Amino acid sequence: MIDGVPAESVIRVLKAYKVAVTLADPKTSKYTLEKDEFFEDVVLTGTIGKRYLQYLKRKLNIQVSHFWHPEEAEKTK
Repeated sequence: MIDGVPAESVIRVLKAYKVAVTLADPKTSKYTLEKDEFFEDVVLTGTIGKRYLQYLKRKLNIQVSHFWHPEEAEKTK
């Protein structure tokens, strides 16, 4: 069972959903995410767990299945 997705997939999906994703600190892989009223700094490295993906779904209205298939998010957005 897959418990998460690669950070690269999360970044692709966020960008497809028009979330501004800026690398704030290359040493720690800290990114700044911004869209409308949503603003947060987060470390995106390795595998991103389901709990954080659900959080992004609630906050940014992102279809969770797109994290496993970022190409689908890029096609539809």
